[in-house]
Amino acid sequence: MMAETLFSLALTVKRNPSGQMLGQGQVNKKKVGPYVWTTYQEVYDAAIRVGSSIRSHGVNPACDSHAITYVPLYDTLGANAVEFIINRAEVSIAFVQENKIPAIISILPNCSMHLKTIVSFTNVSSTQKKEAEELGGNSDCELPPKQRTAVCTIMYTSGTTGEPKGIIVSNAALMSEVLSTDHSFVTDRVDVRFLLDDLQELKPTMFCGVPRVYDRIYTGIASKVSSGGVLRKTLFRKLAKLEKLVINKIKQALGGRVRIMLSGAAPLPRHAEEFLRVTSCSTLSQGYGLTESCGGCFTSIGNVYPMIGTVGVPLTTIEARLESVPELGYDAHSSVPCGEICLRGKTLFSGYHKRQDLTEEVLIDGWFHTGDIGEWQSNGAMKVIDRKKNIFKLSQGEYVAVESIESKYLQCPLITSIWVHGNSFESFLVVVVVPDRKALEDWAAELIVSKHEASRV
Repeated sequence: MMAETLFSLALTVKRNPSGQMLGQGQVNKKKVGPYVWTTYQEVYDAAIRVGSSIRSHGVNPACDSHAITYVPLYDTLGANAVEFIINRAEVSIAFVQENKIPAIISILPNCSMHLKTIVSFTNVSSTQKKEAEELGGNSDCELPPKQRTAVCTIMYTSGTTGEPKGIIVSNAALMSEVLSTDHSFVTDRVDVRFLLDDLQELKPTMFCGVPRVYDRIYTGIASKVSSGGVLRKTLFRKLAKLEKLVINKIKQALGGRVRIMLSGAAPLPRHAEEFLRVTSCSTLSQGYGLTESCGGCFTSIGNVYPMIGTVGVPLTTIEARLESVPELGYDAHSSVPCGEICLRGKTLFSGYHKRQDLTEEVLIDGWFHTGDIGEWQSNGAMKVIDRKKNIFKLSQGEYVAVESIESKYLQCPLITSIWVHGNSFESFLVVVVVPDRKALEDWAAELIVSKHEASRV
């Protein structure tokens, strides 16, 4: 029988209460020291206590264990995004990292109708922690029933040039995603500064990252090979001696036990994918998905080499089709089918929070129109080749709407025209600006005068 909610899966605590669940590396002198681990039982007890404490503040019920909807707050979506999300989603309690407290305080006057409690993540003494846990109640409190159809979370994304969109995700959608991902494995969030240290400490068997992370690994390894002298570079080109002297070192740099690597959020550069497939001694698979699809809905099959450069085939809970986009010259019925990727299945979102108009734009007859242009390959894999609108992701997974950026900069009276360019294989944009001639001449004249006066002094 299928588990009803994510909390049902969390009951692993009954099977393995003393197992290590969450670990935190202790940073010392800019290096990651040994990890301090929290067991399944400790995490479970803390979650129940926190939920009980939330309910004592008038929110009933609370989070996964207590069946309330939670809403992540992202200040990366724009200057006013947090204020907008709090008011639109009617957030009453906010858990805030210590260094974000000033920012949340600054917008509090505009959010006070809904936001009543701010909880800060900071260092506390053992005595304070014990007192807080006692106030939170015990782990034997009665938990409310959970429903598969209930809203689990509302995830806000920048996705377009307008206000952030709240993507409604049900318990059922998340559970379908978890189980389909598990099925795909059966059948076939890190600090980048300390990534290699973490790999050495934890020695994971599975590694997930965005293309920017993999590109850094590739660049780092290539740099070390280049600095290793003529012998190493020659061996690197001659595969017969590659494994013993080079590949094994690369494998150990990743911890030595990685069996599968997953990449998502943006296209992975082909050179990095080919390199890491060979040198990591593990399977590397690209995936494709959106917040609206609860994450991954396509994945390449790691040991099928012709799928390199693609996002693979649909997962078991999703259907996919292409819809022609004649204005861009894409024909879903041609010999090489191309068109907008449309999705249908159990992992899809339920709509945009309080935006029925946007929901109806993208959910048509049960099919979600992603805005991405895909090309079906002869082996059944999908290759993402374009965007229907001029919005794309950079290699770290950040959405960029270049027309919106251009329109903002054009509001500056010193600029006559501007062109912004980027692609999903890079982590930054490039821009060409044509300044206003008179403004430039006035600035130059003022600069010359200022320098002349300074020289006289």
